[in-house]
Amino acid sequence: MGLPEILRTGTVPRKEQDGFKVEREWVDYIARYSLLGRLQATVKAISDRPEFKKASRVMDLGGCHGLFAIALAQEDERIEAWVFDRPEVTSITEEYIREHGMQGKVRTMAGDFTKDDIGSGYDIVLALCSVGGPSEENGIVYEKVTRALNPGGIFVLSDFTFDDDGRGPLQLFLWDIECLMTGGRCRRPRDSDLAENLDKYGLSVVDIVSLSNAVDVPMKLFIVKKGERMPGS
Repeated sequence: MGLPEILRTGTVPRKEQDGFKVEREWVDYIARYSLLGRLQATVKAISDRPEFKKASRVMDLGGCHGLFAIALAQEDERIEAWVFDRPEVTSITEEYIREHGMQGKVRTMAGDFTKDDIGSGYDIVLALCSVGGPSEENGIVYEKVTRALNPGGIFVLSDFTFDDDGRGPLQLFLWDIECLMTGGRCRRPRDSDLAENLDKYGLSVVDIVSLSNAVDVPMKLFIVKKGERMPGS
């Protein structure tokens, strides 16, 4: 696969690929995978937070099947939730909402959250493995989140990041090598790198929750607030 040459000279040109077509089968697969532990662990981490006890409006950016928004709305009858995704996805999301009898409690917004208005007045904004583009694109989303959050609200972000000592998790190094071999530019951040980037937009990491016991990949959940810092940082 040309790995030695790639490591010496850098990335290889990315091959052009046909556009990805969203189908119900793909959404169903993502939904089933989330039910193997990731959804339960994420909802518990959020619902245990004091901010959740006061929350009434939730936005899930790139929420796909909508199960995270549905689960949070089921946790507390005060919660109203919105799932923001592309039009070809939200039509499927609405099927999930109907299947769980959550019409009126969970709604959809169709568009591109990196370009379109996401609304405001939210107590909780989720971005669960849905924000992972170039740093400038992430910055656009973080700025929108800052404006959209109510005072005291939280931004819950799940991502794959290296530990600050740079020694793991090993699986992320393997993923980065795979990206290099296919022409990508995967340079995953350390925890502190992500926190520093968020801080530029008035968002501060107050807690990091490992989801490794719930999923088969080294995923972390970052709990983020406006203008507050994690103890000891």
